[in-house]
Amino acid sequence: MALSQSDMNALREALHKAFSDVDCLRLPEPTQEELEGFVGLPASCRNNAARWCAAHPGDGEIEGWAKDSCQAAKHVIVKRKDKRYLDVTPGISRPNGTLLFVPHHEISTRPFETYPETINVTEHGLDGIWPVIDGKPEFF
Repeated sequence: MALSQSDMNALREALHKAFSDVDCLRLPEPTQEELEGFVGLPASCRNNAARWCAAHPGDGEIEGWAKDSCQAAKHVIVKRKDKRYLDVTPGISRPNGTLLFVPHHEISTRPFETYPETINVTEHGLDGIWPVIDGKPEFF
């Protein structure tokens, strides 16, 4: 089923708000110790998370959105059984060394697979304008 413009705008606005919120997950690049020797493949987040979880019973996959500049991209991370989050996919953009991530279930009840791979999440959802602070665009 195709998404309506209204559905896309609702997702865009929810993501913009979530990425602006202090409760947005901020995941640093994992250390080798945290990865426990696991080697993830670039651009293969779903497969990487599934392989990790198969090797670590009790851990689970979390579908959501990773922020990169003015877009949100579908991404899958791991929630450890101790409730910590871990991104096991290398090569993900991390402005300022941190991946901004919003779990999909926190912003939409619509199935994750019905959304496009990326969505523009600029200020006000559509205009491509970022707030300017001290003469520079301010990113989340």
